[in-house]
Amino acid sequence: MKKMNCLKILVMLGLVLLLMCLFNTNVNVVYAVDKVNQEYLDNLINILPDKVELDISEKQAMQEHIPTSSDRLVGNKKLKDKINLIFAQNNIDIIALKEQNIEIGAWITEDLKGEISLFVSSPSGDLSSYKTINIIYNNSNNHNLEEESKIINRIENNIPKYYLMIIDKNGNRNLDEFEVVENYYSEILNDSSIILNVTSRAGDSIPFATGYTGSMQVFKNDLFCGTIRVGNELFLDKIIIPENIEDKSEDYIEYSLPIVKKALSEFKDNEITLKAGYDDFNDTYKEKLLNSNIDNFYTVCIDGSAMGIVILEKEKTTETTETEVNIEDSNTNIKIETSTKIVPEDTKLVVESIKEGTIYNTLVKVLEDNTSKFVAFDISLINNNIKVQPNGKVKLSIPIPSGYDTSRLTVYRVDENETKTEYTVKVEDNYATFETDHFSTYVLAEKANIEDNTNEHIKDETPKTGSNDIVTIVCSVLSALSVAGIAIVKKF
Repeated sequence: MKKMNCLKILVMLGLVLLLMCLFNTNVNVVYAVDKVNQEYLDNLINILPDKVELDISEKQAMQEHIPTSSDRLVGNKKLKDKINLIFAQNNIDIIALKEQNIEIGAWITEDLKGEISLFVSSPSGDLSSYKTINIIYNNSNNHNLEEESKIINRIENNIPKYYLMIIDKNGNRNLDEFEVVENYYSEILNDSSIILNVTSRAGDSIPFATGYTGSMQVFKNDLFCGTIRVGNELFLDKIIIPENIEDKSEDYIEYSLPIVKKALSEFKDNEITLKAGYDDFNDTYKEKLLNSNIDNFYTVCIDGSAMGIVILEKEKTTETTETEVNIEDSNTNIKIETSTKIVPEDTKLVVESIKEGTIYNTLVKVLEDNTSKFVAFDISLINNNIKVQPNGKVKLSIPIPSGYDTSRLTVYRVDENETKTEYTVKVEDNYATFETDHFSTYVLAEKANIEDNTNEHIKDETPKTGSNDIVTIVCSVLSALSVAGIAIVKKF
């Protein structure tokens, strides 16, 4: 009987212990990997509250947040630590979760809410569970909703049709899309207490693609005012065409194509071309492009297929700070003196001596009648690998060779059609200097001395026509006089 009673007592104790295990919320049950399922993840994430307090400001939360990363555990560290603490308070073993490949993510969304994720990769397939929670920051109770509403309305009422980004000579954008948007609205708002933070880029961000989508958080005095969607507008790239490039599509393309290729260096093994006009490669942007009031579109093609748009716009004449430009060719010591108003920065002076060949023979033919000796040069200006002409007068100085008479110096520009233009020179420090607004073939020459009859280059100006008749008449007269003289002598 006593044995029976002891058995009953043991059974009752076992039942009590079982019930305690079942109903004790402080007992943490962690399954092995093969036991983790969707229901398990959902039950686990539901332990988290709907509201979490963080002892940081709203702006600080965004500044410390990493919105995109290949590492799922990266997000907001303070939020992640808070979630781990909540799990620990509920006797959830974080280390055991990691051993079961359960990853915990903690991100801050565009509207500053928290997005928590549980993710597990298992033999049966990837599982995940998400939960959005409200975050209370240490300055969340200080909002001026009326003031914040005015700021957001002002932004929404000034959305542009498009944003422009400048591509420099090296194929680099002056700003990225984020900076373009932030700078645009910062100028409109003109308030140093307002901070703009553009994040969440989606879509193409390579040059000449027409846009992307994202969001912009607006903060005033560390307080979150709201989120504005950006990227529904066009993001257009523009290349500035120098003033000295002719207003012809082929010249625009010749100047811009090397820049486009640099910008698309990742496509260096592909054929990249430019063609004038807008190729309707994407219906999504067609109406926006046509309504943008821009008419100098050029289509960027890769392997013959249109992939984007670039604007080629002539440089506008503006009152800019003018700086000196002094360039010297190291081989010939020929030099130019001008300013950035006349010749763009980074322009190179390229000089080739002409001493033989077809061009030299042409120069000898053109100059032989009035020149005793000369030196000739092909002089050009190169900017961005393209020959350019100055936008005004440039002082050009050519070294005077030894043995030249400086009193008889002159300069000729000889065109392809053998037309020569003469320039008056000044002698300065053994240089022959003059001004020109065009570069091509130039000759520094010593004029022939017309009083020196031994000079083989002096032209014989004696009239040729009728010379034989004059000699005949003179001879006839002399003969007549001789006959008359002989007759007189015989008479006397």
